[in-house]
Amino acid sequence: LGFRLQAFPPALCRPLSCAQTKILGSDRVKLMESLVVGDIAELRPNQGTLSLFTNEAGGILDDLIVTNTSEGHLYVVSNAGCWEKDLALMQDKVRELQNQGRDVGLEVLDNALLALQVL
Repeated sequence: LGFRLQAFPPALCRPLSCAQTKILGSDRVKLMESLVVGDIAELRPNQGTLSLFTNEAGGILDDLIVTNTSEGHLYVVSNAGCWEKDLALMQDKVRELQNQGRDVGLEVLDNALLALQVL
């Protein structure tokens, strides 16, 4: 790859590990809009937004990026440090919507993603 981590002083950058999920089905936007702040329905193909998982009282649980792909699914990238909590939140909502007859599914991606945060 054409980059070097030494391009930034170590005190100004840090690597972050990220978890990735696909949200599938015709009700995928309904699922994500029930869990996060932000207008997911207005995302154009291949457009993403930084958003927040919130609890019922509107408190912030975690941040994430949601991308509306041109392949007909949402691509969600969240902090791997909160992954188990985030995944459980999404799985619970998927089950709830499926029990209501909604067309929604979740696929956990196991490929590695490493983000570099410049401070």
